[in-house]
Amino acid sequence: MALNDFSPLDPNASTIKTRTYQVVAGATAILPGEPVIQNSGTPSFVQAAGNGASSTATWIGVASTASTQTASANGVVHVFDDPKIVYRAKATTPANLVQTVLNTKVTLDLASGVYKVDEDDTTNGTLTIKDYNATNGTVDVQMSQIDHISN
Repeated sequence: MALNDFSPLDPNASTIKTRTYQVVAGATAILPGEPVIQNSGTPSFVQAAGNGASSTATWIGVASTASTQTASANGVVHVFDDPKIVYRAKATTPANLVQTVLNTKVTLDLASGVYKVDEDDTTNGTLTIKDYNATNGTVDVQMSQIDHISN
């Protein structure tokens, strides 16, 4: 996966806090900037979100650190988990960024190891598009509080 695919936007930089979550031994490493969801097999653990992650997942937030688990030992990851945080990420298809995408709930796209916002996939969408920059190909999104574990 790529480092800093999702970046939190915070005008005051010091106000964003993280929480520590457990990651099960042997799980795929989580890097800073990767979206994190609850592990459906073991509810007390978290994992990196997969391609197409949507409202069917329980969203935690975005990793602020790399996870520390090994093949044989559980680890932890620190996560920006406030559902009010707005994140900036790349859009899957920047040419589709037009005024009508604003306030649309969309899904996550993971291709070639890079997390992006799939601005075209509204099926079970959970990432609400708050703003976009078509020139840079970026979107600012917020996780739906309904699908989010923290508040």
